[in-house]
Amino acid sequence: MQIVSPAPYLTIEERKELTQKNDIKALWGVIYHWSWIFVCFTLVYHFTNICTIILSLFIIGGRQLACAVLVHDAAHKAMFNNPTINDFMGNWFGGYPVFQDVYKYRDYHLIHHLNAGLAEDPDILLTRGYPTTQKSTIRKFIRDVTGQTGVKSLAGLVMMHLGYLDYNLGNKVKRISQKERSCSAFFKTFIKNFGGPLTV
Repeated sequence: MQIVSPAPYLTIEERKELTQKNDIKALWGVIYHWSWIFVCFTLVYHFTNICTIILSLFIIGGRQLACAVLVHDAAHKAMFNNPTINDFMGNWFGGYPVFQDVYKYRDYHLIHHLNAGLAEDPDILLTRGYPTTQKSTIRKFIRDVTGQTGVKSLAGLVMMHLGYLDYNLGNKVKRISQKERSCSAFFKTFIKNFGGPLTV
């Protein structure tokens, strides 16, 4: 693997500017996307009809992506200057609402960055097969619109959090043996991994 230096492309000042954290901007980003979520719930509560429900579902879908982006940025320790606040905000306002965890994602995502595009990249299955055919694109679109992709993703996350599958977001399914696992170990795993998401 060849590491390319950014020196010919960015000055030291430009690199500092790009990597500078700003607590106010980070907090504003969290407030902004959560405001949209609250607006959607308020709208549907006060004006319950098919139009407000569909509109809110589309907006909240985008905000769920914003939560995932928040997890990603917190995993890179790129949001808040204080690491504890960074991880707290990343989990409670990003990860837990979408059944994710900054700590698990950080360990997983680091492997991706160390091996991006290589066989060891845990996300390699997400990009394999592209560009794709028109028929395949239509099938993917139908699976997304009908909710099949969401149900499959949620089921996978639940199985990972319960300790039945190895943590992997790149469609690689690896089962964890349950032979030596006690009932108390199952409940400890459940509380550890679902405490935050269920509280949110």
